[in-house]
Amino acid sequence: MNNITHSKKGFTIVELLIVIVVIGVLAAISIISFSGITSKARVSALQSDLSNNSKKLKLYFTQYGSYPTSIDASGCPATPTIDSNYCLKLTSGNSISSYSGTANSFTLNIANGSSLYKITESTAPQSATAFTLTLVSGSNGSVTGGGIFETGTSVSISATANSSYAFKEWTGGTGCSGASTHSITITADVTCTASFIIPDGSTSELAQTSGLAIKTAYPSSVSGNYWIKSSSMPSAVQMYVDMTGDGGGWTRIASESTADASGWSNGTLTNATVAGVATSVHGMFATGDAPQKTFDLLGITHTQARIQGRYYAVDSWDNEANGAQTWIDGTMVWSQSHVYNVPGPGAGWVTATFTPAPWGNNGSGGNGYWDLQTSIGLRSHSTNSLVLKMATGLDQAVGDESYAFSHIQVWIR
Repeated sequence: MNNITHSKKGFTIVELLIVIVVIGVLAAISIISFSGITSKARVSALQSDLSNNSKKLKLYFTQYGSYPTSIDASGCPATPTIDSNYCLKLTSGNSISSYSGTANSFTLNIANGSSLYKITESTAPQSATAFTLTLVSGSNGSVTGGGIFETGTSVSISATANSSYAFKEWTGGTGCSGASTHSITITADVTCTASFIIPDGSTSELAQTSGLAIKTAYPSSVSGNYWIKSSSMPSAVQMYVDMTGDGGGWTRIASESTADASGWSNGTLTNATVAGVATSVHGMFATGDAPQKTFDLLGITHTQARIQGRYYAVDSWDNEANGAQTWIDGTMVWSQSHVYNVPGPGAGWVTATFTPAPWGNNGSGGNGYWDLQTSIGLRSHSTNSLVLKMATGLDQAVGDESYAFSHIQVWIR
């Protein structure tokens, strides 16, 4: 019986390592070759697009005697003549980085990934030094203008806030800082980030539509000057807002520290002393007088109005009905009578001494004025102007009975 010995052979570790190394080398060669082919294909597509679109631009020049001086977002000539027959066409993956044109010249840059090529009216396609402008939008807004650009290119970047929000600032590399829309010159890779906030009225760019809008958005706001811009205002205006009185959020439209004749139908003023303080007042007025003024409310949306000021009872009032009157938009909103030598009745009366004559002729106890904010209270109001009239029911001339007013302020919210 024959004994047959079978020998089993396999790969040694060394042999396996050699095979793995060979496979790795072949794979690397394949990747390098593929990358090279891909890169060449990308460059070829860029050069082809530049050449083809250069021909279109030159045909446009032939027809209109000028190259396009600008193109729209679709790559079509926008100026000087719109013509969709000459829209620039691109291979998939390519994009227009920038275009600039004059009547007799143009420069077109097309990018793909990190590759950038350009062509002009007098040169062939050529590579350009490219840098990337990356734009990042914070919450509640969007940004436009990023991309790959030739060094030295001036690029417009823009940040747009969502409804009820406002642009706050750009942060990042060189050139990022600026207005919501501004230009940045590309000299290196740069990242710019735009942030947005609810407008708090602290700057003109963060202007709100009213004092109440600021109060609603930021309940802890304190009284002070804020930037306000309604939809009908050409630019933001700094205005004082009362954040505490009567619920807060009151925008002050007008304020007289004493009396100001500007805009009143009768601008008569008198210098006097009230409770020892030098005071300019509107007046003296008497029977038949009714000075009024129209206040422009600047298109600020509101539902209420508040009037502040003083209405003075001067000389010997004889308890005429409605002796003191305040009218808003043609409607009498407050009236009060007064009797010689007796403190004024009703809410808001302040006893005070008056000088010189004819002030002070009321005798002891009868001198003073009504505080209009207390007397009138808050009024419903929503129109774009407010006509304030200070009238009287007195039946005598100034020498016998008269009235005056001062410190007028108009507020809305």
